[in-house]
Amino acid sequence: MSSAITTVAEKLNQAIETATIFTFTVIRTPPQGFEGAPYCVAIINTGDTLETVRVAGYTDDREIAVGDTVHALARPDDNGATYTF
Repeated sequence: MSSAITTVAEKLNQAIETATIFTFTVIRTPPQGFEGAPYCVAIINTGDTLETVRVAGYTDDREIAVGDTVHALARPDDNGATYTF
């Protein structure tokens, strides 16, 4: 990848690097085809939009609250999460 493309990609990634949780739920019994329960699905505020995302890194002992910061992943993980705690 050229350095110009990398620089543009880095700037785009920095622009949406963090978001805040607007609301969330923890999925304990997932629908067929979804793995990795329990997991967190959240509506996040990126500053410009609200997006529904799967958030990586949830465990049962983790406290989550509206307003918590999440960080964009460079690419979706194996379960499709695009943000992480």
